[in-house]
Amino acid sequence: MERPIIFLFPGQGSQYLQMGKEIFTQSKVFRTEMEQLDQIVQNEEGYSLINYLYDPTKKKNIPFFETIYSHPAIFMTGYALAKTLMAQGIKPDLLYGVSLGEYTAMAVSGQVDTGDIFRFILKQPSIFKSSRLNGGMLSVFGNLPVFENEDHIEVAVINGANHIVLSGNSAQVSNTEKYLKNYNKTYYRLPVEYGFHSSAIEDAKKPFQEHAGFIKRTYPKIPVLSCVNYSDDSFSMPKHCWNIIRNKMDFRQAVWQLENKMPNALYVDLGFSGTMVNMAKTNFRKDSNSIVLAPITMFRTDLSKMNMRSLGDC
Repeated sequence: MERPIIFLFPGQGSQYLQMGKEIFTQSKVFRTEMEQLDQIVQNEEGYSLINYLYDPTKKKNIPFFETIYSHPAIFMTGYALAKTLMAQGIKPDLLYGVSLGEYTAMAVSGQVDTGDIFRFILKQPSIFKSSRLNGGMLSVFGNLPVFENEDHIEVAVINGANHIVLSGNSAQVSNTEKYLKNYNKTYYRLPVEYGFHSSAIEDAKKPFQEHAGFIKRTYPKIPVLSCVNYSDDSFSMPKHCWNIIRNKMDFRQAVWQLENKMPNALYVDLGFSGTMVNMAKTNFRKDSNSIVLAPITMFRTDLSKMNMRSLGDC
């Protein structure tokens, strides 16, 4: 059975040191794409992200939250993996990126120039720092009611019926952690420096949109389902680039849209943690025949079956 193919690109919180190292050493396509983007990092920022990410003295379990490194690392590895799979004949019919992952999806689609959007990603950490932002995000699991407390932390992401992400400034996050512990809620703090998808980053809006003004948008070669909903297709790029990281996201709703648009699809997780596999599965309809594959996770790399012949048997 021929299935439509959907590439999924994760955002902040999915990263870890050494991600993609094995495929970097094995795949010429992946390595070339990474090196080309790393040259931009060297030209713009004066350091090599490849050397930082794949430093042999850094273990996978070392916290990796500094936005100056994690932001470009998520884009570089996701983009390079997409290009690697496409070189093997796996052509996506649609792209969907969560938060920062939408920038990657737009570049893969041809909707924006890869160099332009990547240079903008490299500028974002300094924008956040100069805006004096602080905060964090909490991934919370369980039978969750609408989350409200006196500290005004915000629901930033709905990943499923029993999984949300809360976001806010540092004080709100700390207070909410105490609240969650008191009520024995299962949660973990995402490896991020700021409260994305909440009002905690609002002070960065003006300089952020000013820096996004040079990004040009063209018709995509591959359709992109945005994580930001609009009533029409006439949005401006500065506004869109901001809303991608500022607006609340509903991944559950996105999967429902994808299931209606492309039933019996093959979802390919272009992250390196495999988290989008389970998140997508939990939102499938009960009668869904769609499947999700994660070619790379924190514990294994398996591209041997990622080709059109083997995927035809899925």
